[in-house]
Amino acid sequence: MRKKLFIIEMAVLLFLLLFIVALALAPRAKACDTEDLVRSVISEEDEVRLAQMLYGEDRRMGDAEDTMKQAAVIWCVFNRVDAWGKPISKVVVHSQFHGWKPGQKHPQWAHDIVRDVAYRYALEQCGIENVGRVLPSDYLFFSNGGKHNKFRKGYRTKQYWDWDVENPYEE
Repeated sequence: MRKKLFIIEMAVLLFLLLFIVALALAPRAKACDTEDLVRSVISEEDEVRLAQMLYGEDRRMGDAEDTMKQAAVIWCVFNRVDAWGKPISKVVVHSQFHGWKPGQKHPQWAHDIVRDVAYRYALEQCGIENVGRVLPSDYLFFSNGGKHNKFRKGYRTKQYWDWDVENPYEE
């Protein structure tokens, strides 16, 4: 009986020792900062292009709801990039986003929203769920519906996104 107990104790100790060695030798995941993640999905030129486009499409400065709806414009671009397999520079063109003009002045808040959405998009690309996406991935179009942009799946459809998500910009 003692011999059997001794063998079990040694097996447990060996297992623990191997576990500790495996932990020590395991590659460490490099902690990525926000800038690394943002640059993994957009270049500095893309960031400027998106900020120019966002400001041209939606100039409102306001509350968390306005920020969420402005973020949806950027999500719409990423949705098109994914669906159409084209880079941002081929998606954000004047024929697609009439508010975009090369060289257009744009405020810092537009960059802030672009960077926030790019960060969330990068996390999503890594397989992380619930990143704060405010527009489903199959919504590829929008039109100005008066006060706010209205987002839809198809170019001619009249079924619009109902904003059935939690607003990640509310405190």
